[in-house]
Amino acid sequence: MPPRNQSAAGLRRRVWCELPSHFQAAVRQGASNRVDFIVYQEKSASVARDTFHKVAAFVTDKSKTAHHIGDATYWAIKSDEESSIHVLKRNTHFAMGVQPNSDTELVSVAATVASKL
Repeated sequence: MPPRNQSAAGLRRRVWCELPSHFQAAVRQGASNRVDFIVYQEKSASVARDTFHKVAAFVTDKSKTAHHIGDATYWAIKSDEESSIHVLKRNTHFAMGVQPNSDTELVSVAATVASKL
């Protein structure tokens, strides 16, 4: 089972995931990659869904088609040349971004994480 930490707001955060092999190979070769990954686990699926949709109302990039990952997915408006994808699955929601920016890899990693929840 993944390690659990308690955040200041009382939400549980879980951070775990083995990066895909092409990310691992790039790191071994000295490439500069960054993965931003924030996970929140709420008390119930309804609380997670409400929080997810409240945030989505303000930050969704409507120009990008959302993939079908988990229970709901949206792309956030780009900041600092980094796209981020937000995924809801049951009582957990997470946001993930990568640099250098690659939407294809980001969707792949997000789908892998969602499948583990």
